[in-house]
Amino acid sequence: MNEMEIGKKRKRRLLYGLALLLAFMLLFTLIARAASAFTTTRVIMDVPMARRIEHIVSASGVTEKNRELAVLAQENLLVETVYVSQGESVAAGTLLAQLSMDSIEEQIRGQEEELALLRLQLASAQENENQAAQERKKALSRATEDYERICREQEEAVEAARSRCQAAEDALARYRQELEAGGAVPEVGGEGEPPAGGGSAGPEGEPSAGGSGADPGEKQAQLDRLKEDLGQAQAALEAARQSQSDACRSAARSLEDARQQAATDYSARITELSITQKERELAELMQVKEAGGQVLSPVDGVITQIYLAVGQKTTDTAAFTMADLTSGLRYVAKIGKEDAAYVEVGDEVTLKAAGKEIPGLTVFSLEETDEDTVQVTVLVPQGEISMGEYAQMEVVKRSGEYDTTIPLSAIHTENGKKYVYVAEEEETVLGTQLTARKVEVEIVEQNDRYGAVAQGMIGADTPVIVSSDSYLKAGDTIRLQQE
Repeated sequence: MNEMEIGKKRKRRLLYGLALLLAFMLLFTLIARAASAFTTTRVIMDVPMARRIEHIVSASGVTEKNRELAVLAQENLLVETVYVSQGESVAAGTLLAQLSMDSIEEQIRGQEEELALLRLQLASAQENENQAAQERKKALSRATEDYERICREQEEAVEAARSRCQAAEDALARYRQELEAGGAVPEVGGEGEPPAGGGSAGPEGEPSAGGSGADPGEKQAQLDRLKEDLGQAQAALEAARQSQSDACRSAARSLEDARQQAATDYSARITELSITQKERELAELMQVKEAGGQVLSPVDGVITQIYLAVGQKTTDTAAFTMADLTSGLRYVAKIGKEDAAYVEVGDEVTLKAAGKEIPGLTVFSLEETDEDTVQVTVLVPQGEISMGEYAQMEVVKRSGEYDTTIPLSAIHTENGKKYVYVAEEEETVLGTQLTARKVEVEIVEQNDRYGAVAQGMIGADTPVIVSSDSYLKAGDTIRLQQE
């Protein structure tokens, strides 16, 4: 074998060895990849979406009466028959009870007799009132006449006393003038005043100075008498004035007393009111008689209480109470406070009962019943549902639209913080592979399916891992699960 053949043989062996090595490398690569595929965590991913977070609050409840009214019957009438029972539904005009016609007739006769008696009492009271008014008028007239007469008489007495006083002043003044004319005027009340003495009277009985030859004592006596007369006249005038003041004051008080209206006698007015009341009661009895003593339902409703008893008389309270179905019903349910945070007065409500759905209702009120529950009240129109029927309530509350929402299964919590896993490509000896990367997020709102991520924490087109076939942690190699 020459060298050329030996060289070719070696070359074939090298090529065969190289081929075998490549085959083994390929085999091991396939085995490694198969092992990697077997041990790699398979995941399902989802892309965040813009959506509204929807909260659905549901609860079971029952319908109740919305408004209750009283059915009245004329009092003190005998009950013959009661035709309904508690809880019974009745239509407007349904006969509820029958009252005794004999009892009605007896009441009417009694009211008519009382009315006749009251009218006689009114006539007597009016006559007494008229007589009292005439007496007051007469007393006022007399008091007025007495006042005018007394004041007039007293004024005349004062005027007479004033005239006498003026006459005494004039007499004293003339006498002094006479004395001055005779040149012998005694000093009034001073030293050298002549002793009292007589004097002659002047013309018409007035004292005269007696001429120049009259005794000074007589002049002084005459002057003293005139002074005394003046003092008495002045005292009489003062007494007349005082008498006028006292008499006129007393007469004025009497007149004032007469003018004052006597205490009002309300007996006639009270009797008139009693007559009006009796006439009204009689008219009501006549209406009951015309209705044949029947007590009828005023509206469509359900009897809630019966206060009449056969064989007993009616009272001034309600004969029946009933739920007024014309005003609709109330649906009442209780929800937890956590759910109540998503319900407000005015929110739309849908009721589901007996295979039918009642949409378009609204929350009427929310009331805390205890520490853990809130009572929801919904008004239901007439005819939609029966009273006492159970129904399922559903309130749907939608938030504003969020740019980034993800399934709740993609959100994890650790030490009070929330995070998600996203897929990230990585170059390895086995080629390009996907690994899980942990990204912390803030969830601003969530329901039982989705959570809204705060703006900018993850990209709107960044897929997040929503589930895996085994426990997943950051850095794990992952691959998409084939659905």
